[in-house]
Amino acid sequence: MVLLCAKVGETNGPLPRPVNPLLRIAVYVLAVSIIPTALFMRSRELKRAKGTLARQPGDVAALRRWRAIQLAMLACFAAVPLYGLILRFQGETLLQALPFYIVGILLLSFLPLHESGIP
Repeated sequence: MVLLCAKVGETNGPLPRPVNPLLRIAVYVLAVSIIPTALFMRSRELKRAKGTLARQPGDVAALRRWRAIQLAMLACFAAVPLYGLILRFQGETLLQALPFYIVGILLLSFLPLHESGIP
């Protein structure tokens, strides 16, 4: 997905031009703030779901909540490269959007999104 964002930004993006610094700062703040917020929400909600599943292993509602949390984390982490794509379409260069793509790859690659944590 991240590579697709980079390809779309390069093939369809406008020529590099100055971007409003306020927009650039806002996108950086959004990208930086989404990571700790998502991780905090994930740890808090997963503790709750794991506790419920430890007491009642067959609880379908808790399992659905756990899966919803994982999907929400995936969506949050997939949003980071999209912020880079937004900047690219506003006129930034690939080099300026590259940190968003790299962070997106790292978040989507190294954070576990599997069911092994369920008791």
